[in-house]
Formats: sequence, structure tokens, C-alpha cells
Amino acid sequence: MAEGELRLILPEFSYRAESLGIWENELCPVYVATVPTGTPVHPDANEVDAAWWEPWEDYVERAQTQPETISPWSVTQVRELVSLGSSPAAWPAASGDRLPLAARF
Repeated sequence: MAEGELRLILPEFSYRAESLGIWENELCPVYVATVPTGTPVHPDANEVDAAWWEPWEDYVERAQTQPETISPWSVTQVRELVSLGSSPAAWPAASGDRLPLAARF
């Protein structure tokens, strides 16, 4: 996979979650991208508590052994992604035709 490439992997991923009486029911297509080493991460502070780069293999292990340290929806995503193979670079791209209509525009 070339640096800067963005590929759709799980076009139909969705989840439902509840926290403190608030329910989420979201469509969250999953993409894989390759970025240069050292690229800074700048998440929206209103949405994300902290962010850092982590090797995929380490993240998979954490999702499997310490799922409470990441969001429940990410644990589910990891399970689905692992089923595609161990190397994100080798995961097959999905067709954009499989995206929910609201995500196509």
C-alpha cells in the first residue's frame, strides 16, 4: 500500500452503544490509510481524550487482552479486521457501492 493511499475496508460497519443513558446508533465505514512515520495526530479535543500511533499488532493484542482500555466499537472493528488477515496492507478494498447511502456523498 502506497503512502497516502486511502482504502475502504469495512463499508457497512455500524454499532449501537449506551453510556450514561445516551444511546448511539452509528454507521462508521472503516478505511485504512498509510501515513509517514511521525505524522502528528490532532484529534478534536471535544471528541477524543488522547491519541497516539500504535503498531497494529500491539493494538490487536490490547483489543483482545485489555478491551476495557479502548472503545467497545473499536474492539468489534478489530475482530472484523483481523478476520481479513494479519496485515492491513493486504486487506482487500471494498466497493464503495456497499456504503450506506448516507455515506456515499
